[in-house]
Amino acid sequence: MTARDLADDGAFRIGATVTYDPAVNELRVGDRAVRLRPQTGAVLKHLLLHPDRLVSKDELLETVWPGIAVTENSLAQCIAEIRRELGPENRGAIETAPRLGYRFCQMPAAPDGRADNAQAAASDRIELAGLIPKRQGQNHRLCGVAAVAAMLLIAGLTSWWQRSTDAIPRAAGVGQPSGLSMAVLPLAVDAADPAQVELGARITEDLTRDLAQIPGMQMAAPSSTIDYRSGMANPRRVGRELGVHYVVEGRVERAAGGFFVDLSLIDASTGTPRWSERVDMSTGMLDVDPRDVNGRLTHILRSELIESEVARFQPTAPGRADAGDMALRAWLLWHRASPEDNAQAQVLARQAITLDPESLLAWRVLAGALLLDRIAVWNDDLDGVLQRAEVAVVRALTLNPRKPQINAIFGAIMAVRGRYEEALAAFNAELALGLRHEPEVHEWRGITYLLMGKPGQAVAPLETAIWLSPRNPRLSYLWRALAIAYLHAGDIHHARDCAWTAVRSPRPTAQGYETLAAVCTLAGDPDCAKEAISELLRIAPGYSIERVKKEISSRTSTYLVKRQDYLEALRIAGLP
Repeated sequence: MTARDLADDGAFRIGATVTYDPAVNELRVGDRAVRLRPQTGAVLKHLLLHPDRLVSKDELLETVWPGIAVTENSLAQCIAEIRRELGPENRGAIETAPRLGYRFCQMPAAPDGRADNAQAAASDRIELAGLIPKRQGQNHRLCGVAAVAAMLLIAGLTSWWQRSTDAIPRAAGVGQPSGLSMAVLPLAVDAADPAQVELGARITEDLTRDLAQIPGMQMAAPSSTIDYRSGMANPRRVGRELGVHYVVEGRVERAAGGFFVDLSLIDASTGTPRWSERVDMSTGMLDVDPRDVNGRLTHILRSELIESEVARFQPTAPGRADAGDMALRAWLLWHRASPEDNAQAQVLARQAITLDPESLLAWRVLAGALLLDRIAVWNDDLDGVLQRAEVAVVRALTLNPRKPQINAIFGAIMAVRGRYEEALAAFNAELALGLRHEPEVHEWRGITYLLMGKPGQAVAPLETAIWLSPRNPRLSYLWRALAIAYLHAGDIHHARDCAWTAVRSPRPTAQGYETLAAVCTLAGDPDCAKEAISELLRIAPGYSIERVKKEISSRTSTYLVKRQDYLEALRIAGLP
């Protein structure tokens, strides 16, 4: 059995006695299981995806720490951890090519002899998701003599490569700050609480990694911020010495039943806080695991950063248009999720593509903005806008399917088209890239299950999406989708709670009041339903049953039955 084999649950089989499950980052050796550090798991997964190939150190650094300046020592520590946990009997599975990189060599097969079939199944899954090009052959055996030849060939280029890349920085440089650049300072903790010390260090490291996924972002490496403690360092000095525009600092505090995180986003050029808040990490009415806090904190910071950057962004002077700047501004506007911003995002994305047809970010934004037009019914040409979104996302997939959101957008389009298995495969591909903190993946997994007539399976991913993005401008949509999932599952009590939460969100939507009216009618509360319809028509004059019918639907029989009940409830409530 090969390193590429997958068990039924999606875990990698490594030889006869070892498995690695990337979903939970767990390495199991015989009867022993260990949870790897996130970066260590990412290194192992990348090596497993490319068995018997010499993977350069630069490739691993760029894959695991994109846009972050880290030393090769960080990579060496990950390799050492993998070898240690594999144990002496499997330690030779990872081969080191001095100064070049690492190779995961094939290991002895398990006695059931399913190697070829499992390897083909793994490849099919990855190729379906667009992760790697289809292989032309199955012979990857570079270990041994062939490996020596490859090493000699690469070694002959090493000195030239080092000379040509020494001057290229991997993160924001010291001195003048890059426009979109940031340093996350080590969070302040109670030094007498070892668990809190570990939690604070993990949050700092993971925030740095996750925020680096923002397009154009340059993050200062954790090793460069270790001497600057939150609350004790002058942000202007930090920005000047690390060459960053923003500084994030904060504190972790334990409380009864949970903990709080105080965070501040500071403009390092002036030392002025752009945003500061005490974040309650309790889950409230959501049934989610609160231990995975980093995705939630990342998206709170990202939302505030987007607003700060939109306000600060200076358009390129006429005659000096830059595709990268246009695409970045389009990305910022798209995430604000208003009709006006979404329309402007499409204009800028198309202009960027005209200047640079290979602009991955521009194609990604164009696909996402067109999809948002469809799901929010902001465009009368619903079929046409969906078709254009699909063309754009397929183009993005051909450029690089490993970037955040691309597989999620493709999966959402497949869900709208009723191709649910393709949608779920795309979402699994996004999660396999380690992008579990992207709320869009969980949102659309939930919506897909709902459209499939499986509302019970829709609840958990929708709750995860809400937990991850409490500052999401589309939060009202998320609570509304969760209300419909509970309604279809027959839980009218939770459906009503979620519908009320949808209209009490910071940016309540017309669709939220629509769902509240239907739920109240079905719960036998006509007064609540009529008040919801009254408010709906106040904020969206002309809203009608025909408008509701244009929303995403399904041909699944169980879904359609619930959908008809929903529409009838709106008629009873008085929606014209």
